[in-house]
Amino acid sequence: MYSYDPKSRVEMSMRAASLTSRGWRSLVRSRYQTGQLLDDKDRWCARWREDVILPKGTTILKGDKVLPGGEVLRRTRRWDVLARKSHCPTKRMALRLLEEKMRSINREDYRPTMVETFGNFADRWMGTVMIHLAESTQQEERRRIEKQLKPVFGMVPMQQITAEMVQAWISSLPYSPKTIRNLKGTLSTIWTKAKDWDYVKHDPFKGLRLPAKGISQVYQFSAEEMMAIINEAKGWYKTFFRLLAQTGMRPGEAFALRPQDLEGRTIHVRQAVWRGKVKNSVKTKDSVRDISIADALASELRAHMSEAGPNKHGLIFLNKFGRPVNASHFVDKVLNPILDRLGIRAKIKELGIRGGNYAFRHGNITELRRSGVPLKTIQARVGHAVGSHVTDLHYVHAVSADDHAAADLIDALLSPKQDGESVQ
Repeated sequence: MYSYDPKSRVEMSMRAASLTSRGWRSLVRSRYQTGQLLDDKDRWCARWREDVILPKGTTILKGDKVLPGGEVLRRTRRWDVLARKSHCPTKRMALRLLEEKMRSINREDYRPTMVETFGNFADRWMGTVMIHLAESTQQEERRRIEKQLKPVFGMVPMQQITAEMVQAWISSLPYSPKTIRNLKGTLSTIWTKAKDWDYVKHDPFKGLRLPAKGISQVYQFSAEEMMAIINEAKGWYKTFFRLLAQTGMRPGEAFALRPQDLEGRTIHVRQAVWRGKVKNSVKTKDSVRDISIADALASELRAHMSEAGPNKHGLIFLNKFGRPVNASHFVDKVLNPILDRLGIRAKIKELGIRGGNYAFRHGNITELRRSGVPLKTIQARVGHAVGSHVTDLHYVHAVSADDHAAADLIDALLSPKQDGESVQ
């Protein structure tokens, strides 16, 4: 019906915002509406009319009004599900919900919305908002939009995306709870900006049911496994694995270390490597930190730097081609073969969870927590916000030795007491 023109959309937004409040008040008063309640089997639905602004060049229909800039003001018919009858059993309760929905339409400061498909608006959001995010975040957001969101919502006008439609989409996704929540988060972020820019007024996330959050499904290396991996590794890989095991650093942070980041027995975390590219920043503000390491590890790092010599990238660790290390390639080429030889990878596959370099981080945090190191100290070392629940919820794992100790403890408490032994 009409073509997409980014410049005309911006001009349309500016002209719509410049219309006087008095002009819109007269329009709202002459078109006050109560809406229509529909009894649709097991649910209550609402039907009403709403003003929308269509781009210049739209075919004029009966009842349309041409605005000064050539855009077309059209009153369209809308409908939405108010509630399921299981939650709203009576017509009187449904009428109250309808009245609440109509309140925003009948407000004196009401403004017509601008018609736009989700796909077009998502492109605008990526070109004006997403570009300010970190490069790694941009890639993930773009992948979700292009592969998941656009195929479902791309051609749908945003005003027609309802709570029921979003819920049906969420319920049909065959992914893990975390992946589903990430997809919903991307859609919600785009929608928030659409509301800020007056493209939509409704909330399709109201009452949305998401799958329950799962416990972190990442393997954690035990202290014995970390020692076995270090002993099996050769060359600088041995030093790198020891660094991960003793500090709990994120792999990208460890690959981005520079000689000046090692001072005495302190490591300064200031940057990261992502997919073989150095980023002059880290994941969060709490990730900028200083970590104490053992004297032996500090000496081992200096010995490696002395042997390797300086390089144009100014990093401590480089791949065999003399470039920053890609963590994913490192796992495939270096870590996984070691795990295969030790029989650890077979165990990870049997559990059906993820392994990789992050298993050192999970193992480090778990062992420190078991040893009674204060949570605040652990969080400062690994770059978590102090007081965050993330450390205990996602990184501290149950250990079989602790389970055995708990069983022995309760057995001792409940065992029959010998003659003369006092009851505690």
